[in-house]
Amino acid sequence: INGTVIESVVYPGAVVGEGAFVKGCVILPYASIGSRSRLYRTILDERTIPGPEFNVGERCYVGTEEAGIKNSDYPRSIFSGVTLLGKNCSIPHGAKIGGACYIGPGKGSEYFMKSKSLYDGMSIP
Repeated sequence: INGTVIESVVYPGAVVGEGAFVKGCVILPYASIGSRSRLYRTILDERTIPGPEFNVGERCYVGTEEAGIKNSDYPRSIFSGVTLLGKNCSIPHGAKIGGACYIGPGKGSEYFMKSKSLYDGMSIP
C-alpha cells in the first residue's frame, strides 16, 4: 500500500499505487489501483489474470461519498452510492466512474475507448 487508505478493507496481494486515495472501500485479493486514483464507497473484486496491468488505472476517480444513489439496472442490489467493479475489470487511466455504478467481470476497456465517464447509477453488465 503506497497510498492513503481510510475506513477500508484491503486484502492481501492487493496493490494501492503511490498517491492513491481509498475511502470506505473493499479491495479484494490481487486487485490493483494505479497511482493518484481516488476510490470512494467501492467494492473492487479480485484480479485472477496475472500481468502488470491495473484493474483501475492511474488518475481515475471512482465512486462517490454521497449515500442516496441507486443503480438504475440493479436498484435492489446496488444502492447507497456503492460502486461495484467486477472480477478482472479493466478501467483505463483517467476514467471517471460515478456512484452506484456496476461494471461486470472482465468489462470496462471497450466502453472506455468511447467515453471517459460512466455516470451515477449506470452499468456495464
